[in-house]
Amino acid sequence: KSPLDVLEYAQKIKFEASYPNLVTSVFKSANQCPFKSSTALISKLEVLTGEQIDLDHWNADYPRDEKGKPLPQLRHKELSSCFWNTSFHAKFASEVQIGDGIHNHTEVDEWNPTGPDGWVGLVYLDRHETNLQGGLRTWRNKNPKNQFDWMTSKENWILLDTFACVFNRLVLHRGNVPHSATAGWGNKIENSRFFQSFFFKTKKTQESPSVTVNFA
Repeated sequence: KSPLDVLEYAQKIKFEASYPNLVTSVFKSANQCPFKSSTALISKLEVLTGEQIDLDHWNADYPRDEKGKPLPQLRHKELSSCFWNTSFHAKFASEVQIGDGIHNHTEVDEWNPTGPDGWVGLVYLDRHETNLQGGLRTWRNKNPKNQFDWMTSKENWILLDTFACVFNRLVLHRGNVPHSATAGWGNKIENSRFFQSFFFKTKKTQESPSVTVNFA
């Protein structure tokens, strides 16, 4: 499917409010979700990461109440997936400042914990490319001991990179990378900061060997 087909599908499904100025598609189990059940998608993510996806984690459910709201306090009782894996999100205009909400997806995150060696991904789906500088930002804590702090003051952090919000661009990073987003835009799904998220674990972390250069 083309990115426009994905966009058309996403704009027709049900969304619910997650946070102020953010709505998220309703959780779907693996057997009901065309993305979680896609072997082509799983294979592509494995090629891109060079690692084998933990399918038990990928296909697991997430504890929810009768209204579909997450129950993170129950996720340790049995194998759980990440709540927002393959979800779509629309972020609307707000007063969010650069450096607000810096976080990671290690076990400190109760909804989407991939662990330090898991993977987090997002696909930018604003086809109008309203704000190219409105993409993911990565950060370094001024105190290395606090690198995995959760949403502390932006005064504690140094901005490293900004990944431009280019339509259909996929950004993948490890779960232990501190990051934040920018304020959204628009007032409806069709003109918002629209994106799809991925949260998954892999079975074995691959490390590239160091390169040795002979200067003799």
